[in-house]
Amino acid sequence: MGSKIRSIQADPIEENIYEMDFRRITGAGIDTLPTSPSLALDHLESDNVVRRALGEHAYAAFMRIASAEWDLYRV
Repeated sequence: MGSKIRSIQADPIEENIYEMDFRRITGAGIDTLPTSPSLALDHLESDNVVRRALGEHAYAAFMRIASAEWDLYRV
């Protein structure tokens, strides 16, 4: 009954991460968000949870529109 979700708890970070540089952030094991829409779309392409949640038709339409929007923006 229900789904099993594994929780991963890391040690707390007592420093202000907004004052840390990228190397220290990643060295501390802190995940970061994609730094551009292009990278976000790359991550989304490999996310099966979103694909299944939206359904193939809606997912494909979203990816097509988001990619076209990014192409217009970056040119």
